Parts: sequence; C-alpha cells; structure tokens
Amino acid sequence: MNPTPRKAISLVGVFLATAIFVSQWGHFESTLDRDETLRVYPIQSEKGKANEASSLPDLNQFSDKELRTWALERRRHMKELISYSPEEALREALSYGEFESLPDLVKGMVERPFSDIVDYQVRAICDHKSHQGKVERFIVDSSGRRIQVVLTQNNRLPVSKEGIPLQGIELDGIAVIRKDVFQVVEDADLIWAKSKLTQATIATNKDPNDRSIYAISGGSLFEFSDYEQLQSLESKLSSEDTRPGLTTGSSAYQARLKSVGYPIEMESSIATQSVSTDETRDYLIIRVEFSNIEGTPFEKDSLQNLLDTHVSPTLAYYSYNKSTVSGTVTDKVYQLSNSANYSDSDDLYDDAVAAYIADGNPNPNTIYDHVAISFPDIGFSWAGLASVGGREQWLQGSVDAETIVHELGHNYGLSHALYWDFGNSSDPVSPSGSSIDYGDIFDIMGSGGLESGHFNMAAKEYLDWIDSSSWSDLSSESDNGTYRIYAFDNVSASGLQALRIKKSEAGGYYWLGLRQEYPGIANLNRGAYLTWQQPGTYNNQTNLVDTTPLSASGKTDAGLTIGKTYSDELAGVHITPLEYGTDSYGAYIDVSVNFGDFPSNQSPSGTLTATNSGTARSPIPFSFNGSDPDGDDLSYHWDFGDGTVELSEASIDHSFPVGGSYTLTLTVSDQKGGTFTQQATIEVSDPTTETTTRTSGTSARLTSLATDGSFVVAAGDDGVFLRSADGVTWTDQGSLNSNLKIHEMIWTGSEYLAVGMDYNWGIEGWVGSVQTSQTGEFWTEELQTDEEIPNWGILSVAYNPATETAIAIQSDGKLRVRDPQGSWTIQDIGLDPLAFASGGPDGASIIWDGTQYVLGGYDFSQTDLSERLVIMTSVDGTTWTKIDPSDSGLLGWYGLDVLSLLNGQLVGSGFAAGIVFSEDSGQSWSNNSPNSDFEASAFAYGNGVYSAHFRPDEQDSRSARDFLSSDGQTWQPAGESENEYNDRIFFSNTFISIGDNGLIVQSAPFSTATESEYESWISGYFSSSTQQGADNNPDGDWATNFMEYALGSDPSNPNSVPQLPSIGRDAGDQIIASIPRFALSDVIVTLELSNDLENWTEVSTTKSVDSESLLELTTTQSYPESDKAFFRIAFRL
Repeated sequence: MNPTPRKAISLVGVFLATAIFVSQWGHFESTLDRDETLRVYPIQSEKGKANEASSLPDLNQFSDKELRTWALERRRHMKELISYSPEEALREALSYGEFESLPDLVKGMVERPFSDIVDYQVRAICDHKSHQGKVERFIVDSSGRRIQVVLTQNNRLPVSKEGIPLQGIELDGIAVIRKDVFQVVEDADLIWAKSKLTQATIATNKDPNDRSIYAISGGSLFEFSDYEQLQSLESKLSSEDTRPGLTTGSSAYQARLKSVGYPIEMESSIATQSVSTDETRDYLIIRVEFSNIEGTPFEKDSLQNLLDTHVSPTLAYYSYNKSTVSGTVTDKVYQLSNSANYSDSDDLYDDAVAAYIADGNPNPNTIYDHVAISFPDIGFSWAGLASVGGREQWLQGSVDAETIVHELGHNYGLSHALYWDFGNSSDPVSPSGSSIDYGDIFDIMGSGGLESGHFNMAAKEYLDWIDSSSWSDLSSESDNGTYRIYAFDNVSASGLQALRIKKSEAGGYYWLGLRQEYPGIANLNRGAYLTWQQPGTYNNQTNLVDTTPLSASGKTDAGLTIGKTYSDELAGVHITPLEYGTDSYGAYIDVSVNFGDFPSNQSPSGTLTATNSGTARSPIPFSFNGSDPDGDDLSYHWDFGDGTVELSEASIDHSFPVGGSYTLTLTVSDQKGGTFTQQATIEVSDPTTETTTRTSGTSARLTSLATDGSFVVAAGDDGVFLRSADGVTWTDQGSLNSNLKIHEMIWTGSEYLAVGMDYNWGIEGWVGSVQTSQTGEFWTEELQTDEEIPNWGILSVAYNPATETAIAIQSDGKLRVRDPQGSWTIQDIGLDPLAFASGGPDGASIIWDGTQYVLGGYDFSQTDLSERLVIMTSVDGTTWTKIDPSDSGLLGWYGLDVLSLLNGQLVGSGFAAGIVFSEDSGQSWSNNSPNSDFEASAFAYGNGVYSAHFRPDEQDSRSARDFLSSDGQTWQPAGESENEYNDRIFFSNTFISIGDNGLIVQSAPFSTATESEYESWISGYFSSSTQQGADNNPDGDWATNFMEYALGSDPSNPNSVPQLPSIGRDAGDQIIASIPRFALSDVIVTLELSNDLENWTEVSTTKSVDSESLLELTTTQSYPESDKAFFRIAFRL
C-alpha cells in the first residue's frame, strides 16, 4: 500500500539525525569496564552560546560490546527523559558535532539531532458523545514518515504548519522539538554546519572586525551581524508561527529564502503571510465505504444540505460574515478494502485521497483548504478528528452539523475549549487544579451547542474575527476604570467585545466577554463570561473560569454576575460587572477593572434591611444602608439563591420565581477587594406547590386530564373515567371495561375525545380504541380498530376546530384520521411499524398548535442513533413534512414524545432533550437550560404560571420534581416531588395532577401575579423578557425603556426620541428642572440634591408647568451659585 503524500516538501539534504542538547548531564555512570564518564555541553547562556567546551569520551577506544553497552544505557536514559522531562532531554542531548563523531555502530541506537524543513501537524481527537478529547503532534518528512512529537514548554507551534524549519532530537520515532526558529552554533558544531549545510548571509552593516553570530534553521546555516539582529528576526518569525495559517511565519520566510536564493538581506526577506479574514474556504468531503460494510453514513444530497444550510451559515454567523466554507461532497463513493485493515487513521485517509485521485481528480490538497473523509463507523473511539490549523479531517459515522463545525474549528486553528477544575478549593484558578478537555459548556469547541456555542472571544481574536479596535489589553493600574463590553456572540456585533486582563507576570491572562445566546442562564446572560489563558499558551485555547466555586449548579452558573467582584488576590486583579443593558450597539455590560494590592484599603460597612417572608412571583422590598470609609464606589451583589440576577443597587424589589426557604446573601464591594457581607432568610410561600391529595375512589392508573371549563375529567386504565366540578370531589363515571386503557384525552370544544387501547377477544390481540363524551359523564366507544395494533394501540390525538378534523398517532407509526362526519381512516406517513413500539404509552405525541399539526416521538426502529428524533408537521393533516434532526435545533438521538400548547407557547420534552420550546410551529426547537435533561411527563399553564413535572423512568435514579416558568421558555426548579405524575392540568385556579394507583393531587388556589403598570406597558411592545428590562434600550436612542415610559415615548421606535431633560437656575437662584415629554404617565418625578454624589436627598419643589408635553419643577428654596451642590432628576413609580 503506497500512501499518497499530503504535499511535496523540499528538504535540505537528508533528515538530519542531529541536534544540540545544551545542559549538564551530571555524571552519567555507564556500565563500561573502564572508569569513564560521559560529558556533554553545559547549559546554554541566554544567547544560546555554550559556556565552556566539552567533549565525548574517546569511544574509538571501546570494543564493539562496550560501545553497544554505552549506547543502550544512554538510549534508556534518554527515552525516560523524553517521556517525563523533554526539556532536560534537550539539555542532555548530543550536539551535531558529537553525533557526527560517533562510530556508525551506535548512531542508530542513540538520539539523533536534526535541523530540517518538515510538515508539522497538530491533531485533535474528538469523542463528541462523551466529550473527551486529546491532542497528538507529529512531523512528516519527505518520505511520508510520521514521527511523534513531544513538546517542550512555551513552544511556538500551537497549530499545524507546512514547510516549517524545526530543530530537535529523535529517538525511536519520537521527537522533541526546540522552541526557537534559530539555534546558535559555535566551535565544533559551527565547523560541522559549514561543511554540511547551505549557508545564508543575513548580516547587514556588519563591522569586519566584529565576530558574526551563526545559527542553523531548517537545515541551513545563517550568518547574522550580531545577536540583536538574530533576536529581531527570531522574535518576528516566532510570533507569526503562533498564528493560524499553514504557511505563515518561518514557513513563509523559508519559502521566500528558497525563491530568492543565497545570500539574502534580512530586511527584504520577512515574508510573513497573514490569513485573510474575508474569505470563503473550499472544503471537500470524500465519501468512503468499505468492502465489508455496505453503504455510507450520508447520501450526497443530505450531506450537502447539512453543509449548505447549517455548517456554512454557522461559520458565517460566528465570524460576523468574515469567513465560511464552500462545501463540496463527492458524487462518487470510494470503496476501500476491508475495514479491519484500517486500525491507523492515517492509512485510511491516505487511501481515501489516493482513491479520489485515481478516479481522475487532481490532488485535493492543491485545490481545497480543508479535505475531509466521511466513512461508516468502524470502531474508532472518536466521532471526529482534525488537524489543528491544517487541512485534514476525519468524520466517522453519521455526524451532525455541530461535529463538523467543531472539526472545522480545529482546521481554522482552534484547540478544545477547556474548564479549569479547581477541585475542593474555593479559588477558581487554584494552582493545584487542572484543565478538563471539552470543559467549556458554552463554547462549541468544548461542549456548547451549534447555535449558541460561538467560539469564545479569545478564539475569535486569534482568528482575526475580532480586530484590534474591538478588544482592549489591560495590564496595569493605568488601565483601571470602567469598560462597556458588548455581546460578541451576535453576527452584527460591534463596539468593544472583549477585555484581555493580565493576571500576573507569570499567570497568563483573563479574557472577559458577554454571551447572550444562553438566555436561560442568568449568570451568563446578565453577567461576564470569564476565561483564563494559561501562561505559556496561546489564545486559541482557554479555560472557562467558574466564578461561583462549589455552587450546587456546578459550572452552569460560572458567569460573573452584576454587582459581584471577582478578586484574584495573588495577582492583584479585581473585576466587577456593574450594569447590564442594551443600546444601539446591542446588549452590553459595564465592567469595572482594578489592578493593585490596595494595602490600606478599608471595607464598606452597613446594614441590610430584609423582609423575612413573602409570596412567590410578587415583589418583596430589600435595601442596604451603608458606606465605604475610603469613599470608593460600591457595587451590590444580591444573591437570593433562586438563579436570578438583580441590579447592582442599594434598594431593590425582588420577586422569587418559586416558593421555598431562601438565604439571601448580600455582598457589598468596593471593587478593590474590600467587601461587606450580610445574610437574611426569607420564607416564600407558593400556592402552586402547596398540595392536597384528593380521594379518587379508584386504584387504577390515571393517565390523562381534560376540561371543558366547567368540569375536569380524569381517565386511565381499567376504563376508568372520573369527573369533578372543583377538583376536590370526584365522581366515578363507571368503568367501561377492565381492558380499556386511555393514553390521552382532549376537549375539542364540543366533546371529550379519548384514545388508547383495548383487547379484542375475537382476534386475540390489542387494538386501538376511541371513546367520546359530550360532558364527561357518559362515554361511547366511537372506534375499535379491526386490526391489531401491537403494544400500545393509539397513543395521542389532536383536533383542528376549523376543519373539525381529528388525527391520532398509533404505536405502529400510522395515523388514524377522523373527518367531520366522524369516519376514521388509516394514513401511512412513512414511519416504520416498530418506530414507537418500544416507547410505551407515551411513545409519541401529536398536537394542533393553531396553524398546523406537530407530531413528535422517538423512533426505536432506527439503528443509527442520530436519526431517532421524530418531528413531522402538516397544515392539512394529509401532506406531512419530516423535519431533519439537523434542522430541528435538537440532536438526532433526542426524543420529543410529549407535546403541549401552553398559552400559545408550543413546548415539548423527550429523551435527553430536557424542556424545549418552539416559536415557529415545531420547525425548530430551543432549550434555555441546555444542561438540563429532565424529561417532562406533564405540562400545564394557568394565571401566568407554566408548570412541568419530571417523572423518572426505571433507569433514572433521580427523584421526581417540578419546574415553573413565567414564559414557557426559561424554567426554574420548584423542588422535588413526593409523587410521580402522569398528567397535569390547570382548573379552578389550581393545578391538578394525577398518577398511578388513583392518585389525584391539587394545589392551593392562586391568582394571576400582579403586574405593574410599567410591566403591562412594556409587554405591549416586546414579548421577550430580554428586551423588557427597565434599563434595556432596544431602539438604541438615549432613553432606557423606563425613561421612555416616564416620558411617554415608544421604546421600540428609534424615531420616537424624547428630548433630554435639563436643569437650570432662575434669577432668584431657584433651581428649575424641565422635563419635555410626549404624554403623561404615573411616574413620580422629583429633584434630588447631593454634596458628594453618593448620598442624595429629595428637595422641595413646586410644579410650575404640568402639561401633556412639559413638566417643570421649581425648588421652593434658593441655591446661590456660590454654594456647591449637585442636582439630579429622579423618576420612580
């Protein structure tokens, strides 16, 4: 088998088995008979020169046996050093001259120094299911031989390069690479180099009396005028080598050198090459099959569609339309030999490319920027594999768009996004911690999702997608101040999008940004996203910093929230988000950054005033009265323990989303390391979770609830139907028969419609059953199917009142359709008869959402796990469209077998999906709590409260629990449940839940939460809570939402801009505040005075003008101009 070379490389001479190893080896004791010690070069000086001469023992005096003994002992020692201390291996290695002087007998037994031009590859190995990964590095010589690489610290090569000059040592197919582009040589090594290598003169304006500096690089010898000239070129090229691009930096320099020839002037030869940031990269996927495995993971059209509709747009979105890929999928599938022959991924790749070329195609590496092979799952432990900053990519099995974008992220030059695991420490960046691969749950290069998992801001800077004007580098006290940072995860992002904050001289950097694509995670949505670039690394790989160490939510609440100061005391860095809002540039946070130890700093002090009880979803007042002895600005972090983020204000009104016992921790910070902390306990009642068990009079399993508004009906196994007018007292309507099992029941507007299964003794099998009732009292069997429907009969039913059509889904994957005349017919929509057979009575769900039917489920018949998600839609119930899992926003191995329409919001749940919602009639789905996989068995809505219940299956050891939401999109845990419920409904101002053994539980009555006039007003303009905040500014004018409310303008219209209020003084030294406005409101407007800009008091005023368009307040007291004072206009409800 002859592998196809990736790219032809021009080498200088042979692959040189030589390199300088500069360090004391101590006294290496050999097993020689004679008393000999091995001496090698001492540690290099700063400029790379040897401090003193040294030499090998006279090996020519040794016998062959003694030579072998010496070589084997050295080999053992050097292999250990290469594995455990590569830096020491370089220091103790043979120099070029020493290796040249060795007898031929032992040259192949010891380490070989080299200087050559090679291909250098960094390869990321990715298991996207377990989110485990690792990185391999190797060099490829001209014969295609791959040599594994061990890196030293501070290596200049985070990404792959072609034709790059490297120095190092090799032993047994493992190489250690030196970090520098040039390696200084002297004495015997210089004599060797002048006799063996091509020489390039870089010296300029050299004094003939000065001694030149010589260095080798890539198999050539370079002459420099002095060390400063060498260091200048080294610095430029090393810096470029860290950037993405296969032929940038020293690779470009070497290519330029070869084209111009020798000698060459340094000033004219720095041919560094930057990567275009306005590009479309050509991307080829070669489809492969094996002689023993029939078929490929993808048909051409489906894979092409995946690239065109998901991969390319995602990269364009991530890059602000600066970069994407133009994908090409091969028409032909190239068959290789038996898959058992491919335990080596490189052999597989080479054979695939060779087969493509043999088919008459040009070498793809000369045409495409990235070349992938797509092949069936043959047992590799990974789903994807890619060269970091290189061309190659491997896609095993039926991968999704998320995997392809992740692998392309590697090809672009990014490594995995990490998480710093600090163990049991309270320090999020504890030195005793370690990096966890894939650990950043918000970044697609970690375990983030496709739509929300933008490459982080440091990575985007590395790729030049965020330019120098969009990020700031902060390093000292002169940079102390407040910075407004805009969200970087938006295609139209602008303004300042990142801060790089120096941790310490040896501590690396913090990177700070704002993510907005995780609206269900308050700490991130209304706080700073913080990562750490470790010292000696590059910003193509950072660690997520968890600013809430040891919290119950793990790293999900890692974000640094409003008002909270993150203090790295050892580094003297203090970071405090102060405010969240939106303006014409988008969402932002204002962040205070302070460098310094502040040894004389004094902490603030004061008193917390807290109400100790209240009701969920109703505002409760809290306040702090205090000050800072140094006069520092204060921030306020209100941690109520309920997953919410409050304003950084001294006084707030807080609404708890769910009831419970909460510990409020208020931390007041001077933003320089000084804090004051006080706690309070608040008991919050919640009628939705205060329940009473009702008497059902049955032991049957109850499965479904429905109401006509006047009565609520429960149905279940054994043909049981129960009815109640208040949810308290239930009447058994009589069992129809003991074999009848109802799976779902709905109210159509004119009748109850219940579907399930019954046993037909005539055919001795389970059949589908439909029961109807006008009032829920008397039931009629409208349909019993003639044919057996194995396992579960009819699972779910939906009704379109406009067409008077009912559609039910059966456990055999077929539909049962009822026309307005009441006739039922079967419809085959192409699902396998075994699709839902193993899913139980909840194996699939169908619903009418007001515009179309939506069908969801989990297809057990699919052997490919990535194709098990079922989502189908139909406007008329006849023509059905199957939503491709890759288009759904969910992963293909998720389920969606519970659907519900709550207050117009379509929600769903299923295997591994958590609670999801759709805003486009089921076409695409989102999860605002992406790290929650609790599968809801029941949903309900009433009086402004959305409720969901999680019922664990037999394999799930977690307890049953409830969740509540105010919008049906972002859900809060409401505590563990004593019972497991099959269904829930809102009736008579209560939630009613049912379960096995006749269980009926009813909550306490609750009413609609009181909505302020502002909340009522703003909800008329915006439906999204992220735009409704009082401090938000969606239309981008000068006025926040609350100011627009106060002044009567339109918060959604940038042309509806109120005039700025003004403050002046009349002839009598009275202060006049003029507030132009569009309309009157219920806002209270006052004038306040301060002498220190911290403590404010209201001053007495009269309304000199109070019209529809103008309010004018005049102080009753005079304030002479000689009196110094500050005035402000305050607006309050």
